[in-house]
Amino acid sequence: MPFANVGPMKIPEDMDEEDVLFLSDIFPTGYMGAEMGGIQPGDTVVVFGAGPVGLFAMKSAWLMGAGRVIAVDMQDYRLDFARKFAHVETLNFKNVDIVTAIKETTEGRGADVSIEAVGCEAEGSMLQRVLGLGLMAEAGATTALNWCMHQLSARAASSPWWACTGRRGTWWISARR
Repeated sequence: MPFANVGPMKIPEDMDEEDVLFLSDIFPTGYMGAEMGGIQPGDTVVVFGAGPVGLFAMKSAWLMGAGRVIAVDMQDYRLDFARKFAHVETLNFKNVDIVTAIKETTEGRGADVSIEAVGCEAEGSMLQRVLGLGLMAEAGATTALNWCMHQLSARAASSPWWACTGRRGTWWISARR
């Protein structure tokens, strides 16, 4: 792992490894996604992916003052857990047109910040599987990235900045008015 020797800390005696496990990668990745979105108090934040990184992005969005957080996933058990753990609204993209649903639930505005925390295409095409898994030539989730961009696109055109960056296959996209 690159830079594994940068910033290591000794686990305090009164803590088990399980107590600090999520501090090593999953929480910082979710937090970074929320931080890169530049979340302002009262913002509507949509998190694509309700896995571990997405859950911590949701929690981080609340910490940064989001007024509303919406989780998007296709697995009902993950959405149920997200509602309980992160206290978010949820949308199952298998049941709704996700871009339309987000625009309807935000009175046509879309989200202030979108975070794509899927990390890999769960149901991609054969070409995506070959490029991504076989040749390691493609990273990220193309479908979720597309949804992020489309539900923010009206704002992105007039936004002072648009950012898209990635870390080990997890992408963050944000647009500010």
